[in-house]
Amino acid sequence: MSVEIEPTVQQVVRGTTPTLSVEFYVDGVLADPGVTTVSVVGLDGSAIVTDAATSGTGAVARTYTLAGPLADLGVLTVTWQSATYGTLTQTVEVVGDLLFSLREARRYDGGAMANTSSYPAAMLEQARVRIAEDFERICGVAFMPRVRQVDVGVYVSRQLLLPDLRVLAVRSIETRAAHETAWTAIDSGDLAAVRILPGGVLGLSSAVPYGHASARVTYEHGWERVPEEIRRAALMVLRHTTVPDDIGPRVTSFTGEMGTTAYSTAGRVTNPWSAFTYYGIPPVDATLARYTERVPAVG
Repeated sequence: MSVEIEPTVQQVVRGTTPTLSVEFYVDGVLADPGVTTVSVVGLDGSAIVTDAATSGTGAVARTYTLAGPLADLGVLTVTWQSATYGTLTQTVEVVGDLLFSLREARRYDGGAMANTSSYPAAMLEQARVRIAEDFERICGVAFMPRVRQVDVGVYVSRQLLLPDLRVLAVRSIETRAAHETAWTAIDSGDLAAVRILPGGVLGLSSAVPYGHASARVTYEHGWERVPEEIRRAALMVLRHTTVPDDIGPRVTSFTGEMGTTAYSTAGRVTNPWSAFTYYGIPPVDATLARYTERVPAVG
C-alpha cells in the first residue's frame, strides 16, 4: 500500500492568514485519513502549532487555518498525523509574491483552465511551484522574495559570498570555529552592521570572528516582485504543460491538406551559455534569456 499526500509543497504569501490543506491518497486514490491533527514548525525549529485538530471528514482534504498573518518569509514544516495512515510531512514556503494567482491562471488564454474539475486548485498550485523552481534554476535568480539558509565553509576575510546575487535582507548569522559543534548567533548590533554588497557579498562588522570559522546565514533573496514578463512566461508554460493541445506554442509551422501555415513567434532565443533551448517555446525562451543572471564559467 502506497500512501501519499498532495500537495507536498505549498507556497503562501507573506502577510496573509493561510489555510493549510492536504489530501491523502492510497495507491493513487483519494482516501479518508480518519481523525487528523497537524503540527507546524518554523525554519528556526520553533513550534507554531502542536497537535491541532483539523477540519474535514471522509475522503476530502484536511484543513487548518493559522491563527494570524505570517509576518516573515520562511519555510514551515507541517506534520499531518492521520489516525489511519500515520505521519506525513508537507513543506509550506512563505514567499513575498507568487508567479501568478489562480484567478490569472483560470482566465489565461480564454479560460482554457477554468474548469475546476479538470484543473483543480491543487494541480495548478503544484504546477506553479514547479515552474518557479524551474525559472530560478534556469536564470539563477528567484523571481519573488524567498528565504534561504546556507552554511558557508571556512572564510578568511570579513566578507561572506552567498549563492544568490540578489540579497534583500539578512535575518541571522551564526558562526562556529573549526573545533566547535554548536552555532553562536552574532548579536543584533553586529547583524545591523552587516553590509549587503553587489553580487551576493556580505561585509561583516569587525566584531564578527573570522579565520578558520564557518557561518550559517539566513537571508532573503530574489526580485522584490515578479516582473510582468516573467508572469506572462510562467502562465504560458502552465498552459502548455497542463492543457492538451494539438498546436502548442512550440509550433512554428503546420503542414496539412491545404498546405503549410507559418505561425508568428517572438523569436527563438537559446540559452546564451549552451546550445540548448529552455522550453522550446520561443517567447518563453526569449524572456528567460533576457532575465538570466547566471555568470558563464570560464574554462
